[in-house]
Amino acid sequence: FAVLYEARSNTGIDRMKIINAVAKSIPQPHKVDLSNPDKTIIVQIAKTICMIGVVERYKELSKFNLRQLTSPPEK
Repeated sequence: FAVLYEARSNTGIDRMKIINAVAKSIPQPHKVDLSNPDKTIIVQIAKTICMIGVVERYKELSKFNLRQLTSPPEK
């Protein structure tokens, strides 16, 4: 798994504290794999609201960007 942190209009929260807290809360036997995660935990903070989601194959599917998914592969 991997943890992705994004913040908008909020500078009061330390990025690494959030990432470490989320990673420590994931039980064994799950392992961190930043290069090829099968699941990505997305933590987004907008002002004072925190949103958390878990998605599969996030990196593999070009972060769900339709333009990147439908464009021809680069040579």
